[in-house]
Amino acid sequence: MKLSWIVATLAILALGSLGAGETPRIEDSMRVEGQIDRCARVLVLGITDDPVLRREFEDRFVSHLKARHVDGLPSWKFAEGLGQSADKERILSALAESGLDGVLTIRPIPLGKDDDPAAWASSWKTAWGKPMTIKQLIDETLPLPEQKKVKRTGAEIALWEVATRGRLWSGRTSVHSPREIRKGVADLVQQTIDALMDAGAI
Repeated sequence: MKLSWIVATLAILALGSLGAGETPRIEDSMRVEGQIDRCARVLVLGITDDPVLRREFEDRFVSHLKARHVDGLPSWKFAEGLGQSADKERILSALAESGLDGVLTIRPIPLGKDDDPAAWASSWKTAWGKPMTIKQLIDETLPLPEQKKVKRTGAEIALWEVATRGRLWSGRTSVHSPREIRKGVADLVQQTIDALMDAGAI
């Protein structure tokens, strides 16, 4: 009985560490090996169907980037929505024509009621080892389909190099309610900027 109680207690603590009820934070991050060239002009792309959340993420990131002498461009200036094929084409055109050397993406990752947060965290880390480009991400996610309301979500933030189109850095949050993610925008932006500065990317 005592052993069962210890196992149950550890399970509860593990679930708690996955972020329920806490302010969203960058729980894990990965970066390419070696030196990262500093990005001077960055497109910020919030991949969400929530226009208010998208704009808040993008504008906050742009403000922080400009304070560090990085030319940040919010994607909403190129495409106000992300639900139409034309929106996707506008984003791709911006990548090709804006003289960018980096793209910073932010996207919520919805989890169903039966999805295991620990399994999502593991799959996120596994995905880092698989080659992917910013164009592939856009092709896979845009135009955004109609989103169902969810009670739990994580968030992934990544910096992509335009020249190679590969990821330079990526971070993920723990699992939270959408409301907690919205309330934690300022903290997530600050943590991401700090991480990118530590990596020498900005």
